[in-house]
Amino acid sequence: RITVAHSLRFSPRFCQAEVAVRNGAIGDIRHIYSKRNPSHQSVKRVLGKFPLEYWLSCHDIDLMRWILQDEVESVYAISRNGLQSDDDYLLATLKFRSGVSAIHEVSWCSPPLSSLASSCVFSMKGTQGLIEVNDSDQDVRIFQRENQVSSPDTYEFYSVAGEHYGLFHNLVNGWIRSLQTGKSTYPSFDDARKAVLVCS
Repeated sequence: RITVAHSLRFSPRFCQAEVAVRNGAIGDIRHIYSKRNPSHQSVKRVLGKFPLEYWLSCHDIDLMRWILQDEVESVYAISRNGLQSDDDYLLATLKFRSGVSAIHEVSWCSPPLSSLASSCVFSMKGTQGLIEVNDSDQDVRIFQRENQVSSPDTYEFYSVAGEHYGLFHNLVNGWIRSLQTGKSTYPSFDDARKAVLVCS
């Protein structure tokens, strides 16, 4: 059997953010911003092997769909060179059926930068607050009314899909468990296909 590797669903940071949304920590989501910017050195390992619109974007789009429990209605995207070189980017505006808007950025037109550079960010602005996952520093911050700020533990003890481990450990164990039990994989192929179709 094979499985889907939408790995961000198994990240403790994003799982904590998803739980916060489910629990109403920031009210109704109004818009999302995602940025996943590798260097032009990173893109060289995948350049020419498959269309670059599928490289990283499907992970962030899957994350948006999963957290919102909603589907993308429309997409407007631009790039510099048609996603054909190591000096390019993809900028996309997505509109979901619920009315939520999202900006998605993937840019690999610069050299490797300091690890202090904020290269991977996922933020959700709601009617009652903001959730920001700075994947660069591997932390989650939840900003709420009355200056309340919390940061769930995503290192020593965290829950992902009901299990207490980490990102790839959970992904691989979930796949193994599906083999052992005959249960369907998580996420389902149909669910994963929907995220990939948005990239098309």
